[in-house]
Amino acid sequence: MDKLDFVIVGPEVIKFVFQKQDVEVLPYILESAKLELAKGYLMLLSEIEDSCLAFYGAEASLVLGIMKECTNVKVDENNIESIISSGLWNLVKNKIENYEEFRNDLKQIFENELNKKSFGQAFDKIANGVLEFLDKIGDVDLSPDGVSKLIEGLKSETLKIEEKFPGITTEKATKKPRKKRVKKNKE
Repeated sequence: MDKLDFVIVGPEVIKFVFQKQDVEVLPYILESAKLELAKGYLMLLSEIEDSCLAFYGAEASLVLGIMKECTNVKVDENNIESIISSGLWNLVKNKIENYEEFRNDLKQIFENELNKKSFGQAFDKIANGVLEFLDKIGDVDLSPDGVSKLIEGLKSETLKIEEKFPGITTEKATKKPRKKRVKKNKE
């Protein structure tokens, strides 16, 4: 198959007048800009402890970042309120063809990060429990009553894991009967 040799032209800038000013909008968030915008958004969501402050800070940062990357409008944190309340932001975001796709990507990335953190925290708790168990193994009562208590404790912890992570199932511990040893008499 013959390959075509031509210059691929990107999307043309969209122009409109807003409050007697000529505004230009790139109708597509570039991949390089998506990466930086997503990193900043996720950083704000994860590093600020106050959930409301984190969310609104991340949203404001995203608006400012997109305005800076995709328009000719001079923006800073002092005019974010004006950009949104004047309707300029709605006009701009509606002209960006891949805005909704980018928002869906952000949601997916955030959910993946949240799942990783949840799994990591659960794994840390389990690992710490195992380490505690190993530290105390020397103190374990290996009498029949002690072993029964140990098995009940393990069953209890297993149930807690199954409740916390419903998709995980564990096999129930069952006692298998021991084979009786027969002593051989030497004759």
